[in-house]
Amino acid sequence: MITLSNLRVFNQTSNRSGVGMIATILLCSLVICLVTFRCYRYLFDRPTNFPKGPPRLPLLGGYGIMLMINYKHLHKAATRLSEFYKSKLNGLHVGSYPTVLVNDFDTVKEVLNRREFDGRPDMYMVRIREKNFQRRGIFFIDGPDWKEQRRFMLRYLRDFGFGRRLEQLEVETEAEIRTMIDIIRDGSRYEHERGFCGPDGFVKCPEVFFVCFANVLLYVISGERIERAKAESVFE
Repeated sequence: MITLSNLRVFNQTSNRSGVGMIATILLCSLVICLVTFRCYRYLFDRPTNFPKGPPRLPLLGGYGIMLMINYKHLHKAATRLSEFYKSKLNGLHVGSYPTVLVNDFDTVKEVLNRREFDGRPDMYMVRIREKNFQRRGIFFIDGPDWKEQRRFMLRYLRDFGFGRRLEQLEVETEAEIRTMIDIIRDGSRYEHERGFCGPDGFVKCPEVFFVCFANVLLYVISGERIERAKAESVFE
């Protein structure tokens, strides 16, 4: 027989279960809202005045979108982004690093001529090249360190003719450029050139410049050059 006390106990138990279920639902809803908000912020949050661009994917950032658009030719992917967003400037994240893509000749020229764009990012991949994780060189640093190392480099390069017009060096540079043009126009002649020469005059960059740059630098330092037929050593 069901008594009044049993009904009261059952009613209290039901109320407690209902309150617990409501609290669980509210807590789960709150967690879902927070996670959704964080995901939205991660995907679409951008720095102030940042140009339009693709969302930020985990790990790769917007760079992953570019890889999905055109994995082999990122410059074509950048052009597609410029056409899609109808802007010469596009902003995306390369990993966690905010980056701006410039897709117009005049804008690129303006960027390269303005002093506020002369800086270099302080990235881990730059510091890992040195034993003490210091920023070295002249390509990946800026500020006082760059001025000091540039001064050091110019002082010793003058011993090799830097800053002076050498007729023989100009002749050597012209010969290397003509050789590179022949490779682009006529295609590969030797086995090592097939790795960067494609059909219809297509070549891979920067591989096509390797021998040209190496020979000019080698001539400045030692007065020698590598023959085209023996240039496979440059790619080893």
